[in-house]
Amino acid sequence: MAHGLSPKDKAVYDRISKASYNNQAKLFINAFWEQGIIAQAEQVWKFTQAYVRTDLHFKGLRPPNPAREGTELDENGFHYFLEKEINPLTVLEARAKLKEADVSFNGKVSLVEFLNWHFKKSPVEFARLCPEDVEGDANMTPEMAKAYAALNAAKTEMQKIEMEKEKLENDIETGSGIKAVRAKNELAQLLARDNIDLNRALLTAEAAVRKAGGSGKLAPPGTLWWMSREIEEMKKYKPQARK
Repeated sequence: MAHGLSPKDKAVYDRISKASYNNQAKLFINAFWEQGIIAQAEQVWKFTQAYVRTDLHFKGLRPPNPAREGTELDENGFHYFLEKEINPLTVLEARAKLKEADVSFNGKVSLVEFLNWHFKKSPVEFARLCPEDVEGDANMTPEMAKAYAALNAAKTEMQKIEMEKEKLENDIETGSGIKAVRAKNELAQLLARDNIDLNRALLTAEAAVRKAGGSGKLAPPGTLWWMSREIEEMKKYKPQARK
């Protein structure tokens, strides 16, 4: 097969193409951790956020909206991503890049396929290093399970704020009179207030991730790095008014 992938190796990419962008990024970092990928981890983070933005952009949405995120980009999405993050390309040039990166031959490029291609990692080597459990649920230590739960709780709090903001913005756009004025006032309060519940959840998540890393039990180093990076980014979160 092209790229040197055996049917078994290709099956790995088929599984990964159904995993979330965050999980794909963690799989990539964990696979090449021993090879020093930590030096490029921040760039992997930035590419992942750009993949998410691109995915949601073509759905008329914007982050954070994890429930609507896909798991790979089609030709139009990949061209848009390359234009924004790498360099401007013609349609034919972008199509050629897609064919280079698309080791699963489905006409789309998952985040892992892009990362392997961009960082010039062997698709075969990645397939051999990648665990069968692409979601990371199997054999998880209790400490890691608690860290995941705490981080997900923080993400839930952030999503609650976004959902409340979206409702108020819709009320402003579609409402009139007293209802629209009330929604506008409530939105101003939401944008200005301290997010106490979210901040509390982030403190809990930060402590849980730190404990998981120092438990002395096996914990994927790339996953721990990624979770800490997520918390760092979420600390900067402030709801933004619709433009």
